[in-house]
Amino acid sequence: MSSRAKRSKTSPIWSFFTSVNDTEKIAQCDICSKKLCYSSSVTNLKKHIERKHPIINLQISKASPHSSTEITTDDPAATFTHIAAPSSTPVSAQGESAVSSSHTATPSSVSIPPPPRQSSISSFVARKISETQKKKLNTILLKLFFLDFQPFSIVEDRGFVELIRALNPSYQLPTRKAITTTLLPAAYEQCKNVVLEKHLVELEEPVKATIALINKDLPVLTEREWDICRDLCKILKPFEEVTRKLSGENYATGSQVIVLTRGLAAVCKKLQNEKPSSTVESILQYLLKGISERFQSIEYSRTLAMCTFLDPRFKMIGFSDQIAADSIKKHIIELVTKKLNQERHSRPEVTQQTFYAVDESGFSVWEDFDKEVATVQLQGK
Repeated sequence: MSSRAKRSKTSPIWSFFTSVNDTEKIAQCDICSKKLCYSSSVTNLKKHIERKHPIINLQISKASPHSSTEITTDDPAATFTHIAAPSSTPVSAQGESAVSSSHTATPSSVSIPPPPRQSSISSFVARKISETQKKKLNTILLKLFFLDFQPFSIVEDRGFVELIRALNPSYQLPTRKAITTTLLPAAYEQCKNVVLEKHLVELEEPVKATIALINKDLPVLTEREWDICRDLCKILKPFEEVTRKLSGENYATGSQVIVLTRGLAAVCKKLQNEKPSSTVESILQYLLKGISERFQSIEYSRTLAMCTFLDPRFKMIGFSDQIAADSIKKHIIELVTKKLNQERHSRPEVTQQTFYAVDESGFSVWEDFDKEVATVQLQGK
């Protein structure tokens, strides 16, 4: 392979493109999935971003000003971690092993340790990460902002910068400006395209009529492609519903996880019975496989199982695995029993209270009833 083929893609434009054919020099836009030829330079790719996705600023530098700053620490050992440990055998000024003068050393009794192995230079130099790894890390970083609502200035905080460098020294944090003008707009464009595809299916007939009236050579979806789009929207709608349900902030959602997971699997199986096209069938199989692999033991999650069992809407009915349901029921009974016993032993002794006036003779019509009330209180009834 030539050195040119091995050359890594260092241009910031590759944050938004993925090479799909290195031989023919074809790249695919990560935002709109359009394939473009980039030949010997990436000018064509840059023009695509500028024309089709103008809200993305390509002029922002890709590295954070803190990413190249050396981390200072009061402990020198924390910085120089690759220095070889000295030999345990003391060495004299002449470089020979120190041996007590009262004993004569023989070749059979003294073993000279081998010299410490010198570390290779590659162990001191951080390896560069690929564009794929960089995109993945950038995507995870963005979740700090649109999931946790962290301030953009976090990428300039020294503690956060040091944490990222410790986890992956090769990853350079994007600047605050790069996040707000490049990465977030790109993520917005991707989400917008997904929403547009959904609405496109809903407006199929108006779109067809409009394209027929426009005197331009526009790409036209075939009837089979329209059918696939409709089926995909039908398949993904239950997943959207579950996502919205479990993302609620004003109500508890833990008790619904097991039930909704079972529901998703059941919906996918019902859709399979409708004998969809081969493309849709493969997607359904992929989704079912993912649900099975990721959530096969979800009913044995003690936290989620307890939430489901204690929810008056579900109780035992929320489980498909009877063993898991019986197990969590037994566990909850044990917890309640233990708690009641603790409270019973820690409860102060109840003294009998009288709610009547005792006459001079010492008798009262309320005496027997008062004793019965005191007995009930002691038993915790």
